Amino acid sequence: MRRIRVPVVPLLPLLAVSALALAGCAGPGASGTSLADPFASRPASSSPPPSSAASTPVALPTPTPSPSPTLSCVPTANMGEAERRDYLKHLKNSEPRLPMALFATDSGVHIFPEEARRPCSAVPLRLGHFRVDMKRATSGSAQYSFTYAPINTLTVNVGPQDGMAPGSRPPAAQNCSGTLSVVYIGKDITADELPDELSFRNGATSLKWTSVDFADERVLDTVFIPPPDAKSC
Repeated sequence: MRRIRVPVVPLLPLLAVSALALAGCAGPGASGTSLADPFASRPASSSPPPSSAASTPVALPTPTPSPSPTLSCVPTANMGEAERRDYLKHLKNSEPRLPMALFATDSGVHIFPEEARRPCSAVPLRLGHFRVDMKRATSGSAQYSFTYAPINTLTVNVGPQDGMAPGSRPPAAQNCSGTLSVVYIGKDITADELPDELSFRNGATSLKWTSVDFADERVLDTVFIPPPDAKSC
């Protein structure tokens, strides 16, 4: 049997070289880690901080409340006498069946102004009451002659609401004496300034009063209530 001789190489020096080679790769001062960790110098990653815009609630604008609707009106408190008269004389009424916005009847002084021109506050007026003493005429075309006598003069307020001025009802006519009521603004009306002629009802109609044409710039309206017993006067 043939034998092959193989040279034997000592293993110890080879192992020592390998160990030294590996130690040399680590370098002086290296740690015990055999391979450098490429992520060792990086700080640990963390999640980005939450956005302040996302975490803070958005404040919505507060809606501005709509102003309450207000009715238009005419301020009369600081008006002078002439301005107040002009305002009332040209005031349109809210009721088409009425001839004027301000008028007098046998029940008192009334106001029904159009909404857009309504006074903002009560308007003071002067109201003069006169007794009309009547008797049958003995001559001429007139059926009656008459004389005036003052009863009273007072201040009443009309508006701002529709209706009658409190305390404006005229004194009742009686026997042969009627009542003339004058609504005006300004200096007082005297008996000498009253109309020289009056028309009145004598019971032939249910209307117990009549308007009187009194041409004076101070006068707003005039109403005459004839006596109930005019036929016997």
